[in-house]
Amino acid sequence: MAKKKTASDSSLVDIFDFIAKPAGLPQRGICALVGNEPFLVSEARSAIAHTLGSENDDPIRVFDPDQQTVNWSDVNDEINTRSLFGGDGPRIAIVQDADSFVTANRDRLESLAQSTSIQGLLVLCVTKWPANTKLAKLVAEHGIAIDCRLPTIKRGSNSYPDEQKISKWILRRAKHHGIQLDSDAALLLQQITEHSFGLMEQELRKLALYIEADQSVSVEDVQSIVGGWAKQTSWQVVDLAAEGRAGEALTELDRLLQSGEHPAALFGSISWSLRRYATATRVFIDAEQRGSRPSLEKSLTAAGFYGNQIKNAVPHLKQMGRDRAGQLYKWLLQTDLDLKNQFSSPARWHLPLESLILRLARQPKTR
Repeated sequence: MAKKKTASDSSLVDIFDFIAKPAGLPQRGICALVGNEPFLVSEARSAIAHTLGSENDDPIRVFDPDQQTVNWSDVNDEINTRSLFGGDGPRIAIVQDADSFVTANRDRLESLAQSTSIQGLLVLCVTKWPANTKLAKLVAEHGIAIDCRLPTIKRGSNSYPDEQKISKWILRRAKHHGIQLDSDAALLLQQITEHSFGLMEQELRKLALYIEADQSVSVEDVQSIVGGWAKQTSWQVVDLAAEGRAGEALTELDRLLQSGEHPAALFGSISWSLRRYATATRVFIDAEQRGSRPSLEKSLTAAGFYGNQIKNAVPHLKQMGRDRAGQLYKWLLQTDLDLKNQFSSPARWHLPLESLILRLARQPKTR
């Protein structure tokens, strides 16, 4: 059975655990799909239909408030009506965008959640599901609530995408499509798609068309096949900035912005590239502190550089210097926060990225 989360989300079942082992799904009662990540909600719905043997259209009815008024009587009738064509599977009623429906029918849903006479399964697609409500507690006891949100981790007071967990999902989906990704390629795919599961699935299918079966997909493959012109140019911005050629890097950045690229999307690619330099610096310093004699080449390899990338990255890291490279994590975090907060208006989008590039400009030589 899928494992339930701990702490404040203890009533929610992890979507990835559920898809792997949906045996804990009740045949009757209430199932809540919590979150606004469309692809994960769709995967949960498919797993529900498959598990309950209701993959043909007849046993499933979808109530969409954008298409019709969703009345309690219609929904209740649906989950208490036998299929016209028989079959062992229960009737399934799915209410999309169900937040308003839950608010309007909370008392009825609480009664339904603990009913022993219900004939089918009611699936509620909601964005909010407070664990301290009576309904959430009853569904946790008698039904199931599945977490379909973007996986996140806490760092200080902020939440960030759980890239390690998402990478594991990418590797499983890649295998499903007959290809293999290395960990760096999986991380880059996340950055390019801004952690959108739907886009990641779409790009994995695209990679499967270009890459021969069972061949490993490299960072370069993701860059060329998924990234396209804009992403390629954003990596050129990083290369120029790392070389200390801030003026040329700013020119390329302006070209990208003028072409309509959103700064947040550009920052994903720029951040991924610079974080590897930050990781290499941390590996180098950690080795020094352990009393060993590290090399830049080995540190860069540990950070995910390889082949000609290492040859090019060594002078880049030397140009930055230990002090500046050691602050890259802090600068990237500050840039991310600036893009989301005080520089979030279109007229000021460019400022945090330009500031980041200028931090890497070649330093004047001291006599």
